[in-house]
Amino acid sequence: MALGSIPVTIPASEQFALNCLHRHRVISLDVACKTTQMAEKLANTTVESTAEKAADVRTWLARHRSEMLLAALVAMMLASPLADRSPHIGALLACLQLVFLLMGASYLANRRIIVRVALPIGGVWLLARLLEAFGDSHKIYTHLAPLAGFALSCAVLWALLNRFGSITKVTSSVISEAVISYLVIAIAFSQLYWIIDHFVRNAFSQPVPLGQSGTFLYFSLVTLSGLGYGSLLPMNSYVRLIASFENILGLFYLAVVVSRLVSSYNSRISHLLDAEAKKEVAGHRGPL
Repeated sequence: MALGSIPVTIPASEQFALNCLHRHRVISLDVACKTTQMAEKLANTTVESTAEKAADVRTWLARHRSEMLLAALVAMMLASPLADRSPHIGALLACLQLVFLLMGASYLANRRIIVRVALPIGGVWLLARLLEAFGDSHKIYTHLAPLAGFALSCAVLWALLNRFGSITKVTSSVISEAVISYLVIAIAFSQLYWIIDHFVRNAFSQPVPLGQSGTFLYFSLVTLSGLGYGSLLPMNSYVRLIASFENILGLFYLAVVVSRLVSSYNSRISHLLDAEAKKEVAGHRGPL
């Protein structure tokens, strides 16, 4: 009798238990795979949602940066009386103003002019404001801020106005840029009045305390808009001529900018009307 392998017989209960264990393992692995896939999908969805939100925020900031720059500039101008009371606050506001101005102008204006002209002058102006805030007020270097500020305003205004020739569509950003340029003109003349008052006696009807840039800004805004003088009047002949020139420039700027915006809007409307007329003609002709 040949010796062979002896078959092993597994009881039915144990076989059933093994089958159940095998099925439980398969189900557990399937559930684990599905859970992992769901977690990966959720993570990918979260990342995509975060990226979309970040892209939407960047798009919104890029679309409304002119309006935000205008709001920041107006806020800085309204805070100028605080800078007159404390030189340290004035230095802080000067830093913020320079950052906002250069960041906004780098997007809105001619970047080459900003980098090559406005940025170096801005550094000199910021250094002058810091010396004015923390240096000896009797030293001459503490009074260089208006000179550097006037040069900076002219450079930024040059870069902004250089862009107006390429406007093809009137938007809220274009209007905000026009208002920014208008306010920069007022700031430039206010610094010029400070320089004249510092070197010319009895330039105005009443003495302006040293460092009161808010008073000169008020006088410049009143002159530029043609609102009419109050208690502060130009007395020196040079100041009167400069004030008259600023008033003429303000009126001329409004006339030119408004006509430019209106012409851009009219050209856009005529272009749309021409496109609609061509579509109507093509629709009447029908397919050949």
